[in-house]
Amino acid sequence: MLVLATVKSFFGSRGVAAEDVAGSGRFGTHYKLLNDSFIREEVIAAAAERYRYSKDRVRLRLYAGRFAGPAKGTHEARIRAMPGFEVFGPEEIASKLLTAATSKQYRDSPALAAVKLLEAAGRLQRGRGMSDGTV
Repeated sequence: MLVLATVKSFFGSRGVAAEDVAGSGRFGTHYKLLNDSFIREEVIAAAAERYRYSKDRVRLRLYAGRFAGPAKGTHEARIRAMPGFEVFGPEEIASKLLTAATSKQYRDSPALAAVKLLEAAGRLQRGRGMSDGTV
């Protein structure tokens, strides 16, 4: 499978807003890959051809570090319901990162090194750290 991803962290701001991802918000143009079906299909077709994948084996994903209105979760739910792309939020990203960090195999990754450092320093919360694999 070939994954094409757009990453929006937004840790110091409102978060990824549903209206923007849908294309109707103030920052809708920042999400053209997701909300413009013509652009989305053209990019998928070009990537499939270039890397020799069939189009059905190409996935488009949004990785979001923070969604707008996290307490209510309405933006996240609306974004996840949108067609044409998969959504990975903070919990999924953290879970994969913690799982990868438990591996003893060396990987040259600053993110994994930071997680391993936090674990070694005892800074990861029990029940939410690498030791038991939960997030």
